[in-house]
Amino acid sequence: IRKNRLHEPSLPHGAGLAVGCNADIHHVEFVGNDTTGTNHYGVGGGMIAQHGVSNDDSASVVLVHECWFEANRAEKAGAALFFDQTSVGWVANSIFAHNIGEGTLLVDGACGNSCAGPDGDYDRNFVTAVFNVFAENEGAGLAVQDATAHLYGNAFWHNTSAVGDVRLMGGSPGADNVVRGDSNVIVVGAGVSTELTGSVSAEALTLFADVASEDYHLRATDTAAFERVAPSYAPAFAVPGPLARTSVPPLDYASAARPAGGPYVYGAYATRAP
Repeated sequence: IRKNRLHEPSLPHGAGLAVGCNADIHHVEFVGNDTTGTNHYGVGGGMIAQHGVSNDDSASVVLVHECWFEANRAEKAGAALFFDQTSVGWVANSIFAHNIGEGTLLVDGACGNSCAGPDGDYDRNFVTAVFNVFAENEGAGLAVQDATAHLYGNAFWHNTSAVGDVRLMGGSPGADNVVRGDSNVIVVGAGVSTELTGSVSAEALTLFADVASEDYHLRATDTAAFERVAPSYAPAFAVPGPLARTSVPPLDYASAARPAGGPYVYGAYATRAP
């Protein structure tokens, strides 16, 4: 699915797009999609990927890259993008701005809050997010329920959740919420347990070139430390075959080349603003 502009204000879940299979989605704009119901109480305002059920032995792999998610709304969770059940996600080189709802990006397992003991972990889900921008969203940038999320090279800035950029949601009693990764601009709130390393806050900085004009290049000043040196990363779930993604994308959101071997500027763009 490529080169579309999706706008739909009246579906209960996945208002802009819903997929239930392997998918490669890129260069798509999800703008102003809205979930219906009381107080917009739905999930996956911009997009939902939903495959499988509890104890299913299959999974789909959904690649989302070079996409723009803006002003999508889902007040329950997953304002912009929701990976549900056994839809393993990879998100890269994308912009998430001004979305409304707790967890701009949400990953959720397949148990439906009902799997006690080890079954809760058997039915967990996975997402890997690399080199994205999460800016000025109303709610946490990431929400995790019965799932594992790995983050590398992302820039979270001025999202408005009281818990910071990561919300660990209550789910099945047998499943842990796991957030790992390295080299992110992110705020992890007090009492939120993650395994993130090498991460810093930039809430006090003017991080981007011009948010009013939607220019999300990192500024040339004050951001010298925000680079990832390592050319590879550990995905949350090791996918076999041609859908596997384990290295920094060679091109950025605007199809500009990243430097061979790094270092790689955080966020969706290969270079800082002039």
